[in-house]
Amino acid sequence: MNLPLMAATRARREARARAADPLHLRCLTPDDGHHVRDLLERMSPQSRYQRYFRPVRSFRPADVARFVAVGPTHVAVGAFDRGCLVGTAQYFRSSQQPGHAEVAVEVADSHHGRGVASRLVHELAGLATDVGITHFTATVLTDNRPVLSLMRSLGWQVAATPDGAYTEIVATLPPDLVRNAVSRGRVGWAGWQTRRAGAA
Repeated sequence: MNLPLMAATRARREARARAADPLHLRCLTPDDGHHVRDLLERMSPQSRYQRYFRPVRSFRPADVARFVAVGPTHVAVGAFDRGCLVGTAQYFRSSQQPGHAEVAVEVADSHHGRGVASRLVHELAGLATDVGITHFTATVLTDNRPVLSLMRSLGWQVAATPDGAYTEIVATLPPDLVRNAVSRGRVGWAGWQTRRAGAA
């Protein structure tokens, strides 16, 4: 058995798979405001309602600015398909419980059911555990089964508490999350600060 040859073959196969994957994940910054606005405007009325719990016809500049703000309590990751933003996942760290962070996900309707949300949330979780966050929380519509299925599909310990029209979710993040190249190279707030200092 030629182990070096097998390893080289596997590496080439994985490289081809990465090259064929059009999705590129990275942390969002204030420079991505136009990408975020475009994504939000492309979301269907139903997707907007499931995300914001009310009809949303348009988004204010302040909404977009909050989306791409970078700081110690907020990180957003975007998924780009050939340069077009098709999904985001972001967390807002709790000031009362620093180990907890509220998570929110948006995916363009054109990319529903393609694993974009799970990749984004998994990547965001890697960044979160790097800074000591141990739990993701979320409030979702009780009939929003795709989100509930998403959290459970990641293999995490998830507690879902229905309360009428809404369900509160608490997901325990495993401390040994596998980091990919995005997590290693762009670690949210700290990484953005480093890049700013280098550019100054």
